[in-house]
Amino acid sequence: MAISVQGNHFIDGNGKQVQLRGVNYSGFEFVAIQGWSPGDPSGGQAGQAGGPNWAGLNSWRANVLRLPLNEASWLNNSSCVDTSGKIHSPDPGGNYQSTVKTQVAQANAAGLYVILDLHWAAPGSTCPMLQTQMANLDHSLAFWRSVAAAFKDNRAVLFELYNEPYLDGINGSASAWEVMMRGGTISYYPATSGEGKYQRIVTSWNVAGMQAMLDSVRQVGAQNIVLVGGIAYCNDMSAWLANVPSDPLGQMAAAWHPYPPQQLVSGFSLSAAGSGYSVSDTITLPQPNTVYTPAKFTVTSIGSGGSITGVGITQSGAYLQTSLPTGPVTQDSTSGSGKGAAFSLRFSNLSSTWSMPANWPAVQSIASRYPVVITEVGERNQPGTSGAPFLQQLLPYADTHGWSVVGWAWDVWLNNENVLIMDAHGTPTAGYGQVFHDWMIGTAWQ
Repeated sequence: MAISVQGNHFIDGNGKQVQLRGVNYSGFEFVAIQGWSPGDPSGGQAGQAGGPNWAGLNSWRANVLRLPLNEASWLNNSSCVDTSGKIHSPDPGGNYQSTVKTQVAQANAAGLYVILDLHWAAPGSTCPMLQTQMANLDHSLAFWRSVAAAFKDNRAVLFELYNEPYLDGINGSASAWEVMMRGGTISYYPATSGEGKYQRIVTSWNVAGMQAMLDSVRQVGAQNIVLVGGIAYCNDMSAWLANVPSDPLGQMAAAWHPYPPQQLVSGFSLSAAGSGYSVSDTITLPQPNTVYTPAKFTVTSIGSGGSITGVGITQSGAYLQTSLPTGPVTQDSTSGSGKGAAFSLRFSNLSSTWSMPANWPAVQSIASRYPVVITEVGERNQPGTSGAPFLQQLLPYADTHGWSVVGWAWDVWLNNENVLIMDAHGTPTAGYGQVFHDWMIGTAWQ
């Protein structure tokens, strides 16, 4: 079940065009390095011992699985140190590589392509226990030579060179795009302990650029597809075409992470003071849609007739930037008896992220020359949520233009966003999970 690039799309071994539709299974990036389960470095999330429930994935009609990896665990480094000085074995069970290989084989047997992603990396002797700005020369090239050598005979495996570059702290005048693609130096990197003790390690370290990692893959004879992302946590694709690496085999695609552009209420002006309010009344604005949450205010002072003269934000809410209110917003409810208050809302950060629909045609300009794979996306999934407004805009656009999409994540977690399933059998979560499931199996959502 080989997959390759032909022009600006993927084809299978029979020459048929392929759109990848699938999920991420998180675990390999953190379980081994944090010593959670030496016997099962995949994490065994929600009873999925040894990896995902393949029957559940097949019930969603997935054709691809993305596995985030940890470079120190794969390389079986003898030890590394966290921010508290604790020494860790990155592969305490001595089985990391064998378990990854087993899961790849099982996924292929279940009819799935596999994307292997360098998710966590760290320079020097530091344990990779969170996202650093970019891959490093100390270990990342060796990681890709080893991974590529292990899977070069399996063309059903794709390599995503680095998860989410963000290039803070660059030394010198080189741009983020130049450093990400060609290498450079950075003045610090974040690190943490297993207990979440964060520290900024101030030291200059060398970035392994996308070109060097791609070259490392090709040097061992691997012809597998490589995926190359953008800056700003793989969200900004603005200069991807201008800086794209050179692949002598032409087996390269673009990776993109367009998570929903969310906004918090950061300020307001009182458009209507209303009447009948009391100090300490709570005012709740209308829920912006079935998924996102409204802002709340507390009355701090009143004038004649209970008109509001002072109010403070007590809950900033969560609003989807693609559908922000443009005029004054009247209260939905109050804890008291007041009525008539209205607010003109201000939001904290209205910079144009690359998740905004206005930028999708620019991503399509990449897709006119290279396949585009959304290797991560998500939305809210808290109980009671209905629909997924962002994805209900994005997924039809992706289908129309032939983009591939891989949702985060096929893990049973308690998070209120970016979780696809409620149990190991693949029962969809509310909101995001249900919408993504229905898209995967070809059912139109309401």
